[in-house]
Amino acid sequence: MILLIEKYKTLTLPLVTFVFFSLLLTSLSAEETQAPIGEAPTDQLSHLFLRDSEVLLKPRQIQFSIGFNYNSDESQLSFRQNRSRSLSIPLSITYGLTENLEVNATLPLQHKRNEVIAPTNVSKTSQSGIGDLSLGLSYKLKPETASSPSITSSFEITTPTGKEADSSDSPSIGSGFWGLSSSIHASKSVDPAVIFANLGYQHRFKDTVAGSTVQPGSTVTYGLGAGLSINSSVSFSGRISGNYQFETKRNGQKVIGSNMEPISFIAGMSYRVSPRSRLETNVDFGLSEDAGDIGISTSYIWDAL
Repeated sequence: MILLIEKYKTLTLPLVTFVFFSLLLTSLSAEETQAPIGEAPTDQLSHLFLRDSEVLLKPRQIQFSIGFNYNSDESQLSFRQNRSRSLSIPLSITYGLTENLEVNATLPLQHKRNEVIAPTNVSKTSQSGIGDLSLGLSYKLKPETASSPSITSSFEITTPTGKEADSSDSPSIGSGFWGLSSSIHASKSVDPAVIFANLGYQHRFKDTVAGSTVQPGSTVTYGLGAGLSINSSVSFSGRISGNYQFETKRNGQKVIGSNMEPISFIAGMSYRVSPRSRLETNVDFGLSEDAGDIGISTSYIWDAL
């Protein structure tokens, strides 16, 4: 019992946050005549934490962002301990083509470090460089109404511009495969909060690696969360994010144990620095064995026009 408590003690904060949002939304629906806490959702609120779920830019509006992401993961196998650390600086640009259509591009600068601790030796490997370039678009299929949510679809192409691993123990800063992904997002205002969800699918194309034909497994992604506006400048959000990756195939044969199911809870805070800029901070808690232990990300976003 003590070991279980120690193993899952990092889940306390995300679970408490999730329960808080659940109780809040329940009380709001049960007591409609009660005065709301916080501010009703506005465009400012949407801009604070729905950047990945909505078409927010106006035609010919340009938005830039720069991030700082850190992730840590540790695992133990027999007498061998593996430690993985990664640092990335994603650079993004988004452009509004029409009222309902946006295009975007993201290119990360990355540094990864692996450390393997064995009883007789310690090995360390690292790699730095440019990660995979992503090109995407988002289209609003339907605006929100009093009885139905807003629905937005997105499509993304991933190019293998990042470096692959030099050896089996070396980290990779690129997938090494071309990929296509599509997803659908829904969001609904529940004064003073917003509930949002997403469902997606990613396919990566097969390629030749070390003389073998490798077909990475397809991935199904999903997410569910809620956000609350404290005032016109600050909002908090929490969401469950996960995916299921099917088995990789090598020369037409499934690689046993290559399927994965990472699930995380992400707690976020957004702060509007000025009418044209804002700061977003997220903390990612891994909930499953396949997810990383913890991740911290900060992004600075500003509208050029």
